[in-house]
Amino acid sequence: MRIPELLGAFVRRLFHVPYYLITTIIILFNELTKLYSMGSGNIYKRRMKVFTLAFLVYLDYKALQQREKLTKRSKRDSLWENAHERNAKRVLKLIVELEGLWVKMGQYLSTRADVLPEAYIRLLKQLQDSLPPRGLEEVCQTIEKQLGQSMDSLFTSFVRVPLATASIAQVHRATLHDGQEVVVKVQHKGIKTIILETDILKEAYRRNFPVKWAHSKSSMAAAPEDNTGSLKEQLAKVFEVSLRVTVPDQPEVAPLIAVCSKKETGDYQCNNAMSLWAKIKGKGTEFRGPQPVGQAILQNLPTSDMIESCSIAGPGFINVTLSTQWIAKKIHNMLTDGIDTWAPKLPVKRAIVDFSSPNIAKEMHVGHLRSTIIGDTLARMLEYSKVDVLRRNHVGDWGTQFGMLIEFLFEKFPNGEVNDQDIGELEVFYKASKQRFDSDAEFKERAQRAVVSLQGGEEKYRKAWAQICEISRKGFEKVYQRLGVHLEEKGESFYNPYIPATLDLLRQKGLIEESEGAQVIFIEGKKIPLIVVKRDGGFNYASTDLAALWYRLNEEKAEWIVYVTDVGQREHFEMFFTAAKRAGWLPTDESQYPKTSHVGFGLVLGDDGKRFRTRSSEVVKLVDLLDEAKTRCKAALVERGKADEWTAEELERTAEAVGYGAVKYADLKNNRLTNYTFNFDQMLNDKGNTAVYLLYAHARICSIIRKSGKDIEELKRGGQLLLQKDEERKLGLHLLQFAEVVEDACTNLLPNTLCEYLYDLSEKFTSFYSECQVVGSAEEASRLLLCEATAVVMRKCFHLLGITPVYKI
Repeated sequence: MRIPELLGAFVRRLFHVPYYLITTIIILFNELTKLYSMGSGNIYKRRMKVFTLAFLVYLDYKALQQREKLTKRSKRDSLWENAHERNAKRVLKLIVELEGLWVKMGQYLSTRADVLPEAYIRLLKQLQDSLPPRGLEEVCQTIEKQLGQSMDSLFTSFVRVPLATASIAQVHRATLHDGQEVVVKVQHKGIKTIILETDILKEAYRRNFPVKWAHSKSSMAAAPEDNTGSLKEQLAKVFEVSLRVTVPDQPEVAPLIAVCSKKETGDYQCNNAMSLWAKIKGKGTEFRGPQPVGQAILQNLPTSDMIESCSIAGPGFINVTLSTQWIAKKIHNMLTDGIDTWAPKLPVKRAIVDFSSPNIAKEMHVGHLRSTIIGDTLARMLEYSKVDVLRRNHVGDWGTQFGMLIEFLFEKFPNGEVNDQDIGELEVFYKASKQRFDSDAEFKERAQRAVVSLQGGEEKYRKAWAQICEISRKGFEKVYQRLGVHLEEKGESFYNPYIPATLDLLRQKGLIEESEGAQVIFIEGKKIPLIVVKRDGGFNYASTDLAALWYRLNEEKAEWIVYVTDVGQREHFEMFFTAAKRAGWLPTDESQYPKTSHVGFGLVLGDDGKRFRTRSSEVVKLVDLLDEAKTRCKAALVERGKADEWTAEELERTAEAVGYGAVKYADLKNNRLTNYTFNFDQMLNDKGNTAVYLLYAHARICSIIRKSGKDIEELKRGGQLLLQKDEERKLGLHLLQFAEVVEDACTNLLPNTLCEYLYDLSEKFTSFYSECQVVGSAEEASRLLLCEATAVVMRKCFHLLGITPVYKI
């Protein structure tokens, strides 16, 4: 057995880590012995330092193993922890001294919490931020030697403390004699030796291990640059190239890209190896397990600017760390090109979102809240994703109740001359007519005849019906305007003429049968059939919905039809969709288009756990609810002294934005399938996961940018975005994940996914701002750009959720 293998076997036993990781380090070290024959004396001395430290660490742990035998079991853990801490400091010190690729290796090892003790991870993470700078004397000597002039003749001032220090150079601020501020990048002394060593180490690594280094050249062609779509989608395109080379006989295999569950292992993960091995095992493949499959996928990866490094974990999982420079570049591009460039791509061109759908002659109440704001958010997200969305308001404007309303209208106003004020509140008018209908048999008979006259098209009845509908529409529109929602009405009456022909099509396919005097469609697995024609020959919800679906598929050419109603209607939609599949209107494979989806939602509850109602047990009107939210917000702003600082218009506008936004967000942040409790105190709290907190956070970011006094548009054009600190990178990566979050929210029809992302974004910004000074720092320009990017993404989230942002608070 060779020396590297022997030493690797020992360390593997010592740490219980995978053989490949330890032998990687040992082989790289062994390759350096070849440098001496090349006349690289300085490199040989550096190699001897590594060997000396390795031997010292070996002796330390070997001695510890002997001491452990004489130590009480309760104290053994602390012995090992102290040893790890001691030796990790030694390793860190030597890496900082050696620089070059040793720093890169240390940075990589700091991400391997799955194989190294905690002390090594914690200390080596220091290499992720900045290295100790070279002395000022050395820096000045290098500058004077390279430029042939003294420091005094070159600069009027030279900042002693560098802006940043990397493995081959460090950067200082300076001022020229003409007053121009400059940044001076100074290479470290002896860097040629480090670069020579780095090149040899990289070559050795490539020869011995199928791990892709971010800046190494690959025999594969570079992946095509595609900045569109989500991060997952862009990574999938890179891995797609490798999969086609690795398993050319498996063209149907798609890349399986997921976010790493452990952030210390990487940013994303490709999980194809195990499933691929299951497919090709025993079929004459050259591979001997999932890990070699993963190694081959990794080795065949094309070069890509987006990937910093990759590593193999477990049975072939490929952990991917994205390039920090690439992340920064993509964010800066978004700032200059607009956030619409981050819109995800969906496999559908036209969709219909059917939502809100109140009943004519009834006021909108809290029960309509969920359908309206969930449907609006889904429509907004699909529209952002470049889908042509038809927003449909399937109002209840047809049926037997209109005979009752019309006959009551004629009774109250026999001359037929009536206006909106005469009717008053339609809700009261409806209740009065219903009471008369239930108590007066003669009136009930007249109301039933009125339905026949209306459906027969008699002008007098059509005119009365149209007037009632128009009064309702005006009331609905006031609510929609306050919520910032727009829809196109196509109610039950619109589809009524299409019902006979639609049912004839279903009869021709043999789907409609007679049952107990009604015409029905039997659905397998359901005890009760889908009734499409009632015993009295009248139509119902099912017949209207089938006609509407036929129209939407054939006339409006919709590829995806989304119905937003309460979960109580789930069975109706299951039966209705099954009938459409049996008719051949929809594919049986739900992953194919055209398709239909029922977006069910739970109840709005009061503090008592029952349906949310007024104290008098009345249903809460949506208008009253919105008024209350605005009033409470305005009172809170006045209490904070904003009435003295702002104009009356600003106070009203902010109270509306925060109040209405609080109501929407309190609903949308919950999984739509669950019930949620409506509580003003909770939703208007300025702490925690509320719209108030998020809107205030956005306003604070805007305030930071304003107080800097910098022209943010000028910074976008001429500034540079850098992500040097760990908190900066975390925030930057989260910003870049916006597209995939919107894609997931659209695909799964779950708006709460976007709410979770927005709240996490606010939290990550808070961490960044706590750790990184913005205004007045050396990195001010870069960090202001990061602030602006955060504000831009927050505003787009607010827009998709139907919430109006505020810019000061």
